Amino acid sequence: MGDDLVQRAHWGNLEGQNWAGLARLSTEETEGEISSDATSEEAGPRFVTGRDIKSTEEQERDGRGFVESRGGRCVHTYMEPDTSAWKRKRVRLPDGSIGYRVVRPVFEGALEDLKRGKAPNGERIDGLIVYDIDRLTRDPRHLEDAIETVEHYHWPIIDITGTLDLLTDNGRAMARVVVAMANKQSADTARRVRRNHKARRDRGIPVGGTRPFGWQEDKRTLDPTEAKHIRDAVKRLIEGASWHAIVADWNRKGITISRPPGGAVRPPEY
Repeated sequence: MGDDLVQRAHWGNLEGQNWAGLARLSTEETEGEISSDATSEEAGPRFVTGRDIKSTEEQERDGRGFVESRGGRCVHTYMEPDTSAWKRKRVRLPDGSIGYRVVRPVFEGALEDLKRGKAPNGERIDGLIVYDIDRLTRDPRHLEDAIETVEHYHWPIIDITGTLDLLTDNGRAMARVVVAMANKQSADTARRVRRNHKARRDRGIPVGGTRPFGWQEDKRTLDPTEAKHIRDAVKRLIEGASWHAIVADWNRKGITISRPPGGAVRPPEY
């Protein structure tokens, strides 16, 4: 049955099949290209991100339309908002050692569900569809996981733009090349972003984003009240207080960061 599913997907025949979609959105600067229309020094470069490509809703709609136009049903969509398919994080591996991996639990869960042939809602799934290869991954390790699912478990993964072909040997070889180049593009862009931010920092030019706590909206003028809170907190740390004690104290007093998640201060994570 598995080989037949892959062959039928290769022919574009999804009649009677159940498919799941994967819709990924990345808003990271490091996955975008620096726009050439950014000429203002104060404004800085504008980064084109996944949001400029396709929203998750558009990806879901287009994937559903593609499957239904070929006789299939779209029974579930794995939503992966604000997720990097390239940036690695420090993680603890199953053997207890430390490694650096792209962390995408939704993507990994989708592959495991596909191998079992069952979506989270209990529906049978026969394949996975994405908008294009860039929405699937920019990480060679994750690409190999997807290739394994197709080649050895015989569950098809396809896209709607024609940039992804994991159903044939030639297509898999080309996918490896494309993902390797996309990975390099992300690394190059990240390097340019870091250099741009360093140059702006050295010249005292603020970068985008929410104002830092302790500064006013121009990001150059100290906020007297918030700056005092920071100085007091630093003094307490030097005297031996813990981050958690300071955070708890700030929350009791109603002191919030410039853009608080849920209105509260959280201790730093390491």
